[in-house]
Amino acid sequence: MVTAGHLSPAAAVASVTAAPRSALGLPGVAVEPGAPADLVALRGEDLIAALGAADQDRLVWRAGRLVARTTVSRTLHAPAPPEISAQPERSLEGS
Repeated sequence: MVTAGHLSPAAAVASVTAAPRSALGLPGVAVEPGAPADLVALRGEDLIAALGAADQDRLVWRAGRLVARTTVSRTLHAPAPPEISAQPERSLEGS
């Protein structure tokens, strides 16, 4: 949404959080004691980093309970060493 929709990161988040609640006639919410605890937590140092890594680690809470956890792991495999030929080298001298 940030790129294709030409939205700022804050506007992109609002378009999937506050705007749908408003369109459905639901009251606004905040992350504070007593508020509905339905949220998705994305890892990031700031909003832009969290949006950029949204397909990575995330936690989902519904009614105050953790209901889903997504983690991504990466493994780097070293390439196999080249095969060594078992045939002796031939000399071009005397051919």
